[in-house]
Amino acid sequence: MVSITGKSTKKIKKSRTQLITAVFLSCLIFLCACSLSSSTSTEEVPEITAPPASTEVPENQTDFSSPARDKLVINEVMSYNKWYPAPDGEYYDWIEIKNISKKSINLSDYYLSDKKSKLYKFNLPDVELKAGGIYLIWCDDSCFSISQDEKVYLTDKDGVLQDVMDVEGVGYSYSCGKMKGKSDRYIFETPTPGQENGTGYLTQSEKPVLVEGTDGVFENTESITIELLSRGSIHYTLDGSTPTENSPLYTKPITITKTTVVRAVTFEKRKLHSESLDLSFIMNEGNTLPVTSLIIDPEDFNGKKTGIYNHVYDDWEKPCSIRFIDGDDGFFIRSGIKLHGATSKLKQEKKSYTLKFRDIFDGRLEYDLFGNGVTEFPSVILRSAQEAHISTQIRDILFHELSQQCNPVLSTQDYKFTVLYINGEYWGIYSYREQHSEQHYASHTDYDLKDISMYEEEWPDDSEFEDIYVFALTNDMADDDNYNYVVSHIDLDAFITWALIEGYSGNMDIQPHNVKFYYTESDQKLHIALIDLDLAGFVLSHFPTEVGYKYGFLLNALMHNSGFRELLFQTAHDYLKGPLSDENVFALKESLAGEIADEIPRDAQRWDYKISDWKGDVREILEGNTVNGSVAKNFAKTLKTILNISSDKYEQYFSDIE
Repeated sequence: MVSITGKSTKKIKKSRTQLITAVFLSCLIFLCACSLSSSTSTEEVPEITAPPASTEVPENQTDFSSPARDKLVINEVMSYNKWYPAPDGEYYDWIEIKNISKKSINLSDYYLSDKKSKLYKFNLPDVELKAGGIYLIWCDDSCFSISQDEKVYLTDKDGVLQDVMDVEGVGYSYSCGKMKGKSDRYIFETPTPGQENGTGYLTQSEKPVLVEGTDGVFENTESITIELLSRGSIHYTLDGSTPTENSPLYTKPITITKTTVVRAVTFEKRKLHSESLDLSFIMNEGNTLPVTSLIIDPEDFNGKKTGIYNHVYDDWEKPCSIRFIDGDDGFFIRSGIKLHGATSKLKQEKKSYTLKFRDIFDGRLEYDLFGNGVTEFPSVILRSAQEAHISTQIRDILFHELSQQCNPVLSTQDYKFTVLYINGEYWGIYSYREQHSEQHYASHTDYDLKDISMYEEEWPDDSEFEDIYVFALTNDMADDDNYNYVVSHIDLDAFITWALIEGYSGNMDIQPHNVKFYYTESDQKLHIALIDLDLAGFVLSHFPTEVGYKYGFLLNALMHNSGFRELLFQTAHDYLKGPLSDENVFALKESLAGEIADEIPRDAQRWDYKISDWKGDVREILEGNTVNGSVAKNFAKTLKTILNISSDKYEQYFSDIE
């Protein structure tokens, strides 16, 4: 129960008696179900007569009943591994096979798969496994990865299914498998790759429930009383740390008087302890932006040995939970968290983070976070936007928004401002940002996800587009036939928009790590994407033909075609008269600054800068890019100089730019 003293923005209407009754009934149903069934690691299957050369088993073949089995079993499976390195130093899912017979068995007569319809996916190696022996398979590129909702099948060469292991419901850092002499599936809190399994658990406790009400944002509130309910004993913490049996024992409702996070875990005999119930109570903070409460074990966050904050050179990912509150709307989700960005990691105290919504936690985030109609995310960025010690918070967002106004065909990253709390501590202004991925591009276009490949930095030398690129550099692009062949493989509107935004903004960091591409197989086209303009708007404009990388060389090659030049000049004119006009650009800048202005004083206090310095930095965005007070006019003149535009052409296209 959440009891609130003082005037509150939350109204608690739920009946305590009704909830306790509902919990009691659900527990009774659960206990009855447990008495009628148990979780086993084998499925009874008939012999499948498909020859070993085939990789298909009929989808309608579901009558699996008692074949004559050998004594080879799936002993242990870990479907999300970040703790046990393979011999090559990488981390893969892994599967243990054990010979429980009294004689040696040659493994090459057996297959592993994660698909019932394709039981011959991976042929085990030619190894004699002695009686009682264990063989460990690393699921690298030669095998297959294991999803959280899948089963692993072990089949012999004649198609007889020997064993099945269901990995669904196995939590973060756990494995599942068999205990010696047992056929049931157990969950292991401590995985043992390549070794005999330890003590496991058939079932896991249900996490505690909040008896009444909800967590969230509370204003004008003196105190909140939190009542929890569980079938076992409850241990809890108030600092974000993961509760253990040594943590305080819950014996009566908890009363809090300030912003607090509560984590509670159920412990029962002969059961694996429950997942953590994570609750966030943001009290009397007066925030003017949506609130994000991030809960993470302090050792995982800023611990000296294992904290991601202090290990900037390690690509570590840790578990956390996210509670987002936007008025009466919002979400809760468990996810992975890791550091994001180079400058943020190495130079800034206020770091950026990537949130990874994996199946091992709660799966993908399903929420219209950015209000643009996209409702499913495999990951998002929680960005601090620190272009310097004193951050405007809006620089990168400004140029992404301008790009969308110019031409939404160019893939960008939408934003949502938020105030971040980490384990109840105020952490300042952040922005959620879309993260570039194949899923991201598919969500904003009509392309099918399977049709899309994303290239980090430059496109690979062995990619299909590399041949087009080499053709462009080794053939005369002034020839329209050559030019048309090349641009038939380029999203030309996106490429031109990208070049104009990068040039207009004077971005000083158009390095490969700040450029991404998508390649779509169906039409064999390359699509450039916009990313990271934190170092834009400081200096005079330029143009990416001066960039010494593949995308700069390609742009230079296209500039030899008169049709491309005309298209570029006309597009630049249209943008400078519309979205990139001084009137529109400066109005958008002031609008973005206005979204966060009321929260700046507290952010400035938290990160030690002056409000006047923030206002000055906002004012100076693009001020260095002016000629006679006009950013647009300056960019037009920059194009004239860099692209060697004749006076007649300049007069034709840019004479009306003011």
